[in-house]
Amino acid sequence: ISPSTMVKGLIWVSTNNGLIKLTRDDGAHWEDVSIPNLPDRAHADLDAIDASHTTPGEAYVAVDYHTSGNYAPYFYRTRDYGKTWTKIVNGLPTDQVNGSFARVIRADTKTQGLVFAGTESGMYVSFNDGDTWQSLQLNLPLTSYRDAVIKGNDLVVGTYGRGIWILDDIS
Repeated sequence: ISPSTMVKGLIWVSTNNGLIKLTRDDGAHWEDVSIPNLPDRAHADLDAIDASHTTPGEAYVAVDYHTSGNYAPYFYRTRDYGKTWTKIVNGLPTDQVNGSFARVIRADTKTQGLVFAGTESGMYVSFNDGDTWQSLQLNLPLTSYRDAVIKGNDLVVGTYGRGIWILDDIS
């Protein structure tokens, strides 16, 4: 669940069977804004959805297919309230030993275009709204990155069984 920090009443919800729902009136009415033509929608686990903090109508989603044997990353972005979705995986590895599948995606709360993504095997950053990615591994372990949050000027990531890591002052 990701409520917009920009538009009152706007809430995005993703599910573990490939659906995305959007409300613009605090939940009184919902519309289906699911990504069209997702491969194997029934097995698409949408692990994370994040409303943009700088652009109304923009959101990001991480789609995980590892339970069906697909270990590639699937991250998507919409800029028009879910009418259209763009796959944003350029620069992400697809063949990591532990899997490259998507786990989490978060937009920076202050800087437009700055987006962070966690996969089963690493952390990545994009400075152009997900159009291209580069490694943000630094001294991080090669492990599953399950969640991330921007707190003030810090990026905080949670790993599976390894702990919490903080990148101080991402400004």
